[in-house]
Amino acid sequence: MKRSTFWGVGVLAFVYILLSPKARAETVAYEATVTPPGATSVRLHVEEHGNGPPLLFVHGLGGSTYTWRHMVGPLAQRNRVITLDLKGFGRSEKPLDHAYGPHDQARLIATFIRDRRLTGVTLVGHSFGGSVALLTTLDLNRTEPWRIRRLVLMNTPAFPQALPNTQHLLTLPVLPYVALALMPAILTTRSALTSVHREAAPATDYDAIRYAEPLYETGGRHALIATTRAIATMDGNALVPHYRRIHQPTTLIWCRQDPTVPLANGERLRDTLRHARLAVLDHCDHMPTEEQPRATLALLREATRR
Repeated sequence: MKRSTFWGVGVLAFVYILLSPKARAETVAYEATVTPPGATSVRLHVEEHGNGPPLLFVHGLGGSTYTWRHMVGPLAQRNRVITLDLKGFGRSEKPLDHAYGPHDQARLIATFIRDRRLTGVTLVGHSFGGSVALLTTLDLNRTEPWRIRRLVLMNTPAFPQALPNTQHLLTLPVLPYVALALMPAILTTRSALTSVHREAAPATDYDAIRYAEPLYETGGRHALIATTRAIATMDGNALVPHYRRIHQPTTLIWCRQDPTVPLANGERLRDTLRHARLAVLDHCDHMPTEEQPRATLALLREATRR
């Protein structure tokens, strides 16, 4: 082979590698300023990975983009995976206001989807993020039903229920602000992870450090308290009749031993939604992405191919 031909083939191979799906799957992080109609603008931290049909992940109370770390790489081989930090969490803006309820977060997510011109989205939500995903879907289905293609909901509170004792403490006046300010954030986070992470291998010190980061900010502590209080005062009964309007195929992933949102709630949600199926994970409390990451990933892959 002539040297010029050799170099020509080499250049073409290099270009092919650069343009290959694996190369394009590198993370792109950015800040998105989102302004829902009639509301104040909020800056959200967003990370995108890969190309293909869009998957948008919404974390739960105290979570962040870090929640999805075991899911992102494998799914980005076939999909455009979008993870974001909800208002008040992770690296997103943390204003000292009280617009932290599920409806507030859902309006932000719906506006983000419109702003990014996303269609055919698989919307994935865990716990509080699942409630936000349900409300986002109900919002978009009224005028733009093509935006959301399918839902995946993990351990999602969708019906009225009592708060766990640890969360109930956050609804008390004044005391939660004092306690969170005085207690080291790493201890608060380690305690929270232990309470919902008992059936599988315990969370690592590094996991606790990553989840604790927002609690070192005044706004992060406020967001945790304000969100919990909004959940406690939300009228869940008013939403239940509207669930039948969700036409999207829905995969429910539930931990069998969940003490926070019992499996009975998942069974009720399966029976309430029009096109839902329920997958139950053993040896799992409330955080399937942490406690059963391989099984959760397999279910997500199956759901995106339905």
